[in-house]
Amino acid sequence: MDTSSDIHGKTTSIVRSRLLVFTIILLIVSVGLNVALARRAIALKNALLLTKSEAALAIGTVLPPIEAVDLNHNPQILSFSSTSVPTIYYVFSPQCGWCVKNARNLQVLAEGTKGRYRLLGLSLSSVGLKEFVRDHEMQFPIYTGLTANSVLAYRLGGTPNTLVVSADGKLLHQWKGAYAGSSKKEMEEYFGITLPGVEEK
Repeated sequence: MDTSSDIHGKTTSIVRSRLLVFTIILLIVSVGLNVALARRAIALKNALLLTKSEAALAIGTVLPPIEAVDLNHNPQILSFSSTSVPTIYYVFSPQCGWCVKNARNLQVLAEGTKGRYRLLGLSLSSVGLKEFVRDHEMQFPIYTGLTANSVLAYRLGGTPNTLVVSADGKLLHQWKGAYAGSSKKEMEEYFGITLPGVEEK
C-alpha cells in the first residue's frame, strides 16, 4: 500500500517531468523564433541595400568576384578567372511574379548559350528557393546569400536582372526586367537566339 510520502514523491516526479517537457518545448519554440527573426532581419537589411542600388552600372565597369552560398549553404566565391567565356548572371527572386513569367525565356537562354557563356543564377532570397529551382527546371548553378558588398558592387535592385560579364570581369551588357519588348529583341540579337517572350498581363 502506498504511503502519503510515496504518493507525494510520485506526484513531484510527474510534475518535474511535465515541467521538463514544457521547458524543452519552450526552448524549441524560442530557437525557432530567433531563427525566424534573424532571417527577417537579414531580409530587411537586403531590402535596404537594394533600395540604395537601383542605378544601372556603366558598361565596362570592372566587377569583383561575388561572395555567396550555394543551395547547400556552402560559401562560394564566384570569380571570372575560373572561366574563359563570358558569364551571364541571372538575378531573380522566388517571390518575383515576373521571374515566374520569364522562366521559359531563361530555359531557352540557357540552351541557346551553352558552351559560349557560363550561366549562373543569383537569387536575392532563399525563401522557397529550392522549390522554385525545381519547379522551373533551372539546370544551371544557383547561388543565394549574397554579401552586402556583392549586392552593392553589382547594384542588384529589382528582379529579374540579367548581366553579362567578360572573362576579365568587365560588364558587357545588362537588361533589367523580363525578356519582353525591346529587351527581348536586343537579347535575341546579342545572343543569336529566339526567345518566346512573356505575356504582359
